Amino acid sequence: MLLFSLWSSCIEDFHPVSSLPCRAHTTFCIRRSLLACAVENSVSRASEESTFSFMNHKELLEQLIRRLETEELPFYESRSEWNWWAWHIAGGVSLVASLITALLAGLLKESSFESNRIYLVIIPILGSAATGFSHLYKFREKEALREDGRIEVRDIIDNAQSFLVKANSDIEFEKAYHSVRERAKTLEANQHRRDIALRNDEMLKGK
Repeated sequence: MLLFSLWSSCIEDFHPVSSLPCRAHTTFCIRRSLLACAVENSVSRASEESTFSFMNHKELLEQLIRRLETEELPFYESRSEWNWWAWHIAGGVSLVASLITALLAGLLKESSFESNRIYLVIIPILGSAATGFSHLYKFREKEALREDGRIEVRDIIDNAQSFLVKANSDIEFEKAYHSVRERAKTLEANQHRRDIALRNDEMLKGK
C-alpha cells in the first residue's frame, strides 16, 4: 500500500511539458504520503490495541477453558478408564489362570496327564504374562494417577468458569487467566513427576 501510494504520487507529479518529475514537488509528495500512511497506521493500531486490550485476557481465559475441556479432560478420562480395564483384565486373567492350573493339576488322572500336559504349560504362561504386564505397566498406579488428574482438571474447569462469570474488567480476567493457567501447569508438572517416579518404581507419596 505504501509503495503504491508513493508510485501514484510520483506519476502525478510528472511535468506536463518536459515529462520529467518535479523533484521538489515529488519530495514533498513522498513526505506527505509517508506522513499520511504513518497516521493511518497509528490510528488503526490504536483502535486494534484498544479492542484487544479489553478482550485479551477474557479471550485467553475462554481459549484455555476450551483446551482443558476438549484436550486435557478427555485425555485423563480415557486414560483412567483404559488403565482401569487393563488392571482388572490383567488381574482377572492371572487369577483365573492360577485357579484353572490348580484344578487341572488336581483333577487330571495319570492316564490323561500326558495328553493334557500342554494346558498345564500354556495356562500358567498366560497367567504369568498377565502378572508381568500388570507389574511392568503399573495399570493400577496409573489408573489412580490419571483419575487424580481427571478430578483436578474438572475442578480447574469449574473454577475457571466461575471466574469467567464473576470477572468484570480486564484486570480481573488477567488475574483469573494466570491463576487457572498456573493450576493447569502445576497439574501437568505433577503428573509428569509422578510418571517418572512410576518408571523408576518409586511411587511418590501424597500429591
